[in-house]
Amino acid sequence: PGRPGAGEEPAAGGSQARRLRSAAGLAWPDLPDDYKDRFFAALRDPASIENYEVSELLTMLSRDEPYRVIELLKSRVEYMEDGAPARYAPLPHHWQGKLRFREHDAFPDILRTLCEWLAAAPGSMWRRYYGSQLFVLIAGDFDTPVRQVIDSLLQEPDSARMAALAAILHHLPQSEVWDLSFVGRCLQAADQCGSASLDAIRGALHYAVFTGGRWGVPGQPVAQGPEHRHIAAQLADQCLSGSIEEQFYRAVAASVETWAQRLTGDWDTPPDGRQW
Repeated sequence: PGRPGAGEEPAAGGSQARRLRSAAGLAWPDLPDDYKDRFFAALRDPASIENYEVSELLTMLSRDEPYRVIELLKSRVEYMEDGAPARYAPLPHHWQGKLRFREHDAFPDILRTLCEWLAAAPGSMWRRYYGSQLFVLIAGDFDTPVRQVIDSLLQEPDSARMAALAAILHHLPQSEVWDLSFVGRCLQAADQCGSASLDAIRGALHYAVFTGGRWGVPGQPVAQGPEHRHIAAQLADQCLSGSIEEQFYRAVAASVETWAQRLTGDWDTPPDGRQW
């Protein structure tokens, strides 16, 4: 009971997930691979997969069959690239539970595969926007395993990988921008790929200073005036004079100063001392 008959297509969305959970004696590992493939294929087209049943199933499978879940979510982003209907949301705005990719031994490879997928279409606005969100969603925390994957992008840099990295760094926790060694590696790798790549990485790191990133508080400005200006200036002083690292941190310090002036109501005063 509960298995599809000949020629029967599995229903998409929550109703199908409920059937999988509630059918007596039916467990996901017992299903044939072709049924699993058909089920995931049916989840590509619905306008939204943001419901409890689907979220619960995908959360479970993110541990047991992470590559199937990744391929589904990637296919929904690719559907946006191909011209999905209006109101189509490739990713849920809120997951009902915490995804469990980290519990699988292939977690680093999953992240690397996702980075290469991002780099495969550097000109895709949808892939940059949703793909970087997907990376952060899967990564969870910006810790050693995630850093190692990012460092692998820096070891053999090219413009496509730098575009993928810039999309990811937009969500960086602000505290990581004060890691001189990490920022230096990112900037140096981007510099090898030309001015466009360097500008993209600098812009992403600069953005993270003022947003906090997905690992921080999404959408909330977090830059603080004197404290963060002082940190940026100190880091700039530690860099070689004229280096791209020094230039970056000097620019951050100047931006924080301008931001602080705006927050105090002095936003209309030119930052060069002019009174007009």
